[in-house]
Amino acid sequence: MNETDLIQAINGIDDRYLSESEEPYRKSSMMRNPYGLIIFIVAILALAVPVSAYAISYFLHGDNVEHYISGADEVSRKAPAVIKNLVAENKDYRLTLDTLFSDGHNAMIILTSEAKSDSGKEHFANLGVGKFSPSFCIKYADGSDGPSHHLTGMDVDVPIIVTSYVYESVQEAKNRDDKRSASIVDFRGIDLRKDVKLELFANDDPFSNDRYFYSQDPILAERFPDESAATIINDLDGIEFTVNLAPNVTCNTLYDAEGHQLFLSAFELYSNDPAVIPKHWDITFIKDSGERIRYDMKGHNMNSSSDKERGYFVFGEFIDPNEYAGVEVNGVEYWK
Repeated sequence: MNETDLIQAINGIDDRYLSESEEPYRKSSMMRNPYGLIIFIVAILALAVPVSAYAISYFLHGDNVEHYISGADEVSRKAPAVIKNLVAENKDYRLTLDTLFSDGHNAMIILTSEAKSDSGKEHFANLGVGKFSPSFCIKYADGSDGPSHHLTGMDVDVPIIVTSYVYESVQEAKNRDDKRSASIVDFRGIDLRKDVKLELFANDDPFSNDRYFYSQDPILAERFPDESAATIINDLDGIEFTVNLAPNVTCNTLYDAEGHQLFLSAFELYSNDPAVIPKHWDITFIKDSGERIRYDMKGHNMNSSSDKERGYFVFGEFIDPNEYAGVEVNGVEYWK
């Protein structure tokens, strides 16, 4: 249980128990009746169990998680190992890593940004199209090299940068005291056996990713002296999270008649087989009973991508893959 969970647990205790605990402690009566002391301890433990369970299952920003994953209230029951409620801050902003889903192929990370200072609040009030969508650089927590992407045009390796996406209008973003965002992390090139450090950054520069590269990579900084670290203002300086990206949700492997694979997890459908990567995802879930449920594309916040090496479709809801015997994608059936 982290500090935030502990606070939530304490907040879940009825005030009358706290006020009663402030009464003078009657040592003599407890010592005369040792069974009373035992009963007292058991009662406290009985009270602590449901409170702790409540705290562990609680999202600090449940509405923000629900905004991206319908049925988020079921996450703790279906996937108790998911990462949630990590908090880090600097003088102007507080960021909460609301949750991190990983299926071994991609991770979905949902963040909430909150302004602490007058400067931060003013920044939120004047948001433009960017809507304060933080990005992060992935580094290994043990300080070892990587993970990185290779830029062939410049023949250098640069840190893996992940950007976030937002599903709400500019007006919605301006009217919110906290800003929500989500990211999809591609695990290619990342050693999932190692803890990683997510270093957060955000500014008003539309080329902030490139500017991060320039400031962090000495080779790039030397080639592009005009893009010096001194020109960069990182609103989220000093905010970072250390996490493990190992799978924490169910992911089942499905096969078509020719042996091609798709991966069905709690939050996405994924393929790394160039022979079957679809350009358009038309998905029908197939239950053990044979019942077919076509996925309704309307009314869900989704993110999808397809290229020559991989393709994924992130559901706007949290599902249990074990409830389905297979899926049909664009007329082709895949089964467990």
